[in-house]
Amino acid sequence: MLIAASAPSRSAEGGTVSDGFNGTFDCGVTLYMWPLARDAPPLVTGQGTMEIAADGNGKLVRGTITERVADDTHHPSGFDTCTFTLQSGSYSLGKDGNGTSSARWALRTGDTTHCANFVPGSRFNGIDTTRQDAPPASASSTIFFDGKNKSYSVSVVEQGLAVAVCDRRNDN
Repeated sequence: MLIAASAPSRSAEGGTVSDGFNGTFDCGVTLYMWPLARDAPPLVTGQGTMEIAADGNGKLVRGTITERVADDTHHPSGFDTCTFTLQSGSYSLGKDGNGTSSARWALRTGDTTHCANFVPGSRFNGIDTTRQDAPPASASSTIFFDGKNKSYSVSVVEQGLAVAVCDRRNDN
């Protein structure tokens, strides 16, 4: 999961769109499972937040994702809360603000066993319910940046997709 909106080709300062893609962004994230039938909509399986920081030169320098994922087997609420930390990440934006990103995420130490099955981009998520930990996993996204303060992303993985809508923090 990552960030980015179709954009003007230049930032307000006259630099490129990538130059303006810096600072910290706060995001809302929605997770979807693929539809069960061709005429059915994708199913919402989780929601969360993401904080991600970009350096303006193609590198994601820090980030966390906190997801509330469906789980009616472990908690009366029907959700587990899982937190992932950015291990490494990069992005590339064209002059129009469209681009791609790649990120590697690791599950926070101490999160539930069930969370080990929901590492973004990992294969066979949700199948091994006895998994005690999870290796870092990678996710690739299509990103859109408006050249100012708004970004959007869509990540497609084997189990479904994640959509993020982000706003640049005012303190940048």
